[in-house]
Amino acid sequence: ADGVDVGNSPLIDEKFVEMLAGNNLELHVWTVNEVEDAIRLAGLGVQSLTTDRPGGLREELLSHFGKE
Repeated sequence: ADGVDVGNSPLIDEKFVEMLAGNNLELHVWTVNEVEDAIRLAGLGVQSLTTDRPGGLREELLSHFGKE
């Protein structure tokens, strides 16, 4: 699939994600290390996140979304 890779930014918003989706493009965001950013981006529907702390961030996200 075609897509766009961008650095983590508060400029990534619903309008940006919808514009990419409307053009059949996936969105992949790097480097997401804060759980608040990861939650916001997941809620926007990005396809993937890249982080420097995969184990810790994964656990925080699973805890936030109520999964084990």
